[in-house]
Amino acid sequence: MESEKALSLGDYLAALKRRRLLAVWAAVPVIVIGLVLALALPDSYSATATFRLVTERIAETANGGAEYADQYVFSLADKLFASQALEASLKGIDPYPGDNEDAVDLLGRVREDTTVEMVTRSVLEPGGGRGRIVNTGFSITYENRSPEKAGIVATELSRAIAEAGREEQLTAASSRVVFFSEEVSRAASQIATLEQQLAEFKSANFEQLPESAQASVMTRGRLEQELDGVERDIRTLRQNRVFVTQQLREAQAGPAAGNLRQLEEEYARKSAVYAETHPDLVALRRQIDILRRGGAVTTGNSLQAQVDQQKAILVEVQQRYSEDHPDVRRIMRNIEALEARIAAGESGAASGASDTLMSVQLQTQLNATNTQIEGLESRGASLRAKLGQLEAQLGATPEVEREYQQITRGLGSARDQYNQLIAKRLDADVDVAAINSGAADRFTLFTAPSTPWQPSGPPRLGILIASMLLALVLVLSSVVVAEMVDSSVRGSRDIRSLLDCSPLAAVPEIRNSVVRARRSRRIRVLAGSVLVGAPVLYLVVRLATA
Repeated sequence: MESEKALSLGDYLAALKRRRLLAVWAAVPVIVIGLVLALALPDSYSATATFRLVTERIAETANGGAEYADQYVFSLADKLFASQALEASLKGIDPYPGDNEDAVDLLGRVREDTTVEMVTRSVLEPGGGRGRIVNTGFSITYENRSPEKAGIVATELSRAIAEAGREEQLTAASSRVVFFSEEVSRAASQIATLEQQLAEFKSANFEQLPESAQASVMTRGRLEQELDGVERDIRTLRQNRVFVTQQLREAQAGPAAGNLRQLEEEYARKSAVYAETHPDLVALRRQIDILRRGGAVTTGNSLQAQVDQQKAILVEVQQRYSEDHPDVRRIMRNIEALEARIAAGESGAASGASDTLMSVQLQTQLNATNTQIEGLESRGASLRAKLGQLEAQLGATPEVEREYQQITRGLGSARDQYNQLIAKRLDADVDVAAINSGAADRFTLFTAPSTPWQPSGPPRLGILIASMLLALVLVLSSVVVAEMVDSSVRGSRDIRSLLDCSPLAAVPEIRNSVVRARRSRRIRVLAGSVLVGAPVLYLVVRLATA
């Protein structure tokens, strides 16, 4: 029983044959409408301009050049169709003759007829080997019923979008120039303030600066060495002073023979070192000669004898020392005092014993030693004062260095920032010049639009095929629905399914003249409807699309 209930292809064909008139009424209007649309729709012409993207320059604007390219292109298209310059140029072209449209409607209609699409290409990633889609450019397609208008408007759109992109770049670059110029002025003012602060700080703390610390350390070392030398010289001179003092006492207390022996020993010692013409040897020879002739330097105790004695000593001393030496001046003062006493009328003998030449020499040496010791002690005190001052300066150096480093660090940072801002401003100036010359465009015209002589639409064959497919769907749907709704008994199969028994005989359908007349009338009605409706529909479509 289940095999009897299953429908075969023949059953479907039989149902379609029974409902053929219904199928014709469902299919013919759809096909006619599709045919009328395919014939009645006017031709349209498309002109396309293709641009190639310079993704490296787009990537400078945002991270991810290829991903950002489509956003950049579509945002630029939005700005293009809001431009007043494009509005003025479209009014001059008049892409839709005979249509009295305002500027907003004109731009809106041109935008509806314009298609902006990205040009993509599939590439393999270097590492993974997977394919990905890369935006390599974009196209602008304008559609119009007039091929001349299509070419002119597409050319204008390609020119306008190039200028819009360049203007956008120029605006951004000019704003960068203004910004960096202001920042350069601010940084220059900051540097001037910091330099003034640094100059004042150096002036107030010159000796505590880190640059002077090394010199101060070297100076301290040099002063310490010099102080050590001074103290060493003082100790040596003090030892010599003790020895000279002892010799002076012996010379003042001993006989002239002792002085003569000492002079001869000193002459022998110096003659081993100096030449015979040396002043010291000459002076010693004179002293030895005097002592050998007279025994003592002076021959009497009168004032005149003392004057002669002092003058002789002065001659000997002047051979060794200059006129400014303290001993020379002392002997000269003694001579002046004695001459003053003689001029005053004195002629008596001196109260004390006269000095020998050796004692005078030792006294002179002792006085020179004392003078040198005083000078070295004064020098040592001066060196100690300078060392104390240097120690104080070096002690204050760390704090001064901290403030100095803080100022110089801020000044260095400000100068680095200034140099960076100068470089960025120069880069912005170069960008402005490159944009004005067209060398920095983010996209270039790859294919210029031309006047299209072949229509790009409508797709007439596609409309016919679509109408036929739609008609087929409607036919099948209507036949299936009609069969499902109709409960008539049409043959032995229906009898067996309803009564569960087989019929003995089947009476065929008798088709007489009445049936044929009814069918012929239906066909004439369908044909008349098609013949009348198709032209009317054609005129309506033409008028609607005019």
